[in-house]
Amino acid sequence: MTTPVADEQLLYMRERIRKKQATLSTGKKCPRCWLPKYSCICSSVKPLPFTLNVEFVTYLHETEWLNAADDAKLLCLAAPERTTLLVHGREGDDQRLQQLVHRASRSCLLFPDDEAITVEEFLTSSTSSVSSSSSSSSTSSSSSSSSSATPCSATGPDILIIVVDATWRRARKMANHLNNVIGHVKHIKLETDTVSVYSRTQTQTGRICTIEAVALLLQELGEKDTTCKALINGVLINNQALRPPQTKTILYETGRGKFHPAWYFHTELLSKRERAEDKRAKEEKNNGNGSKCSGNGSGSNSSNLNNDSRPAKRAKR
Repeated sequence: MTTPVADEQLLYMRERIRKKQATLSTGKKCPRCWLPKYSCICSSVKPLPFTLNVEFVTYLHETEWLNAADDAKLLCLAAPERTTLLVHGREGDDQRLQQLVHRASRSCLLFPDDEAITVEEFLTSSTSSVSSSSSSSSTSSSSSSSSSATPCSATGPDILIIVVDATWRRARKMANHLNNVIGHVKHIKLETDTVSVYSRTQTQTGRICTIEAVALLLQELGEKDTTCKALINGVLINNQALRPPQTKTILYETGRGKFHPAWYFHTELLSKRERAEDKRAKEEKNNGNGSKCSGNGSGSNSSNLNNDSRPAKRAKR
C-alpha cells in the first residue's frame, strides 16, 4: 500500500519525466546518445559482438535520463538488441521490468549492498535452479540447446543483468524500491580497486561508473576482453564529446595600431617592446623640452603654467 504522499510524489515525478521527454521535440539533441547533434557519438560507439547469452536493463533515475553526461546510454549503443532502458517513476516501466525478469532464465541486480553476493556465488547458486528447470522438460531441452547459441533467443537470455544508474544516494533508494518490484532477484557486488575513467569525479576508491561495472561483470562471467575494453572505450568517447576541443582561431590581429575587439576598453594591443619604445620616446621628448625651456625664462614660466593648468583641468573633470 502506498501513502497519499508517495502517490503525490509519483505524480510529480511523472510530470517531470513528461516535460523532459518533450525536450526531444526541439531536434537539438540526439535521441540516442543525448548529446547535441553536432557532438553525436552514435557512429563512434558501434554494436559489439557478445559471446554470452546475456541481456541488460538500465534502470535510470529521472535526472540521469536524457543527460548527455550519463554513461548507461552507451549500453543502448553497444548492445542495442540486448538492452532495455527503463526510467524510475515512468508509467509502465516497473511492469516491463517484471516481464523481462520472468522471461530470463537467471537475473541479477548489480548493486553492492549488504546482502549482495559475489559473481562466483551467483553462478553456483543459480546453476542448480537452471539444471532442475531444464530437466523438467526433456523434450524441449534438445531444441533449446541449439537456440541458446543464437543471440537474443525468443525464450529469453541466460542471464539478465539489471543495473541501477544514479548517484549513490539515489541508487540506494532505487534499489530498495526494486526489492518491492523484483524482490527475489539476487544482488551482485564487484570487488575491485579499478580507477574510474568516468568524466564525473568518484568520491570513494573502487567506485566506478555503470559501464565500467558492467564490463567488469562481463569479464568475470567469461566475456571476451576485447568486448569489455570496447565498452569502457565508449566512456572515453563520451568524455571527449563532453569536452570539445577549444578553437585556435585568431579572432583579431595584434600589433601597433590594432585595437581590442571589445571597443569599450579603448586600448591598443601593443607588445612589451613597443610599449617600452613608446615610453622611452616620451621620456626623451620631455627631457628635450625641459632643456630648451631652461635657457629662456619666459619659456620656463610658460611651460610651468601649462604643466600646472593641465592637472587642474583633469581635477575638474
